[in-house]
Amino acid sequence: MSRHYHKTQYLGKNVIVMMGFDRKLRGFFMVIEYAEIETDDYVYSNLYEADPYPKSLTRYKDILQSLRISVPEQMLAEVERDYKNKVGNKDVVHSIENKIYTRRLDLFYA
Repeated sequence: MSRHYHKTQYLGKNVIVMMGFDRKLRGFFMVIEYAEIETDDYVYSNLYEADPYPKSLTRYKDILQSLRISVPEQMLAEVERDYKNKVGNKDVVHSIENKIYTRRLDLFYA
């Protein structure tokens, strides 16, 4: 599974957008969670959908747009590349300025 992260804002609160490709389930996923609030509630989870692992990012792009949440274009391109290349075991933290390849996500969530 590839996982790409981007920390941003939603309704004035910090959120983390995580999206990627699940090799085993052969589709994309996306979760948007609050960054600093301990809760089991998500802004969005692909598990809310009838087709939780689609073969296209179109639905997730529409959801991001409807929520007025933006992610770097490079993040979307890399997630699509992961799908095309069937990439797994990859964690990438994206920002507007640059990206950081990391396995230490605790540094990102801090």
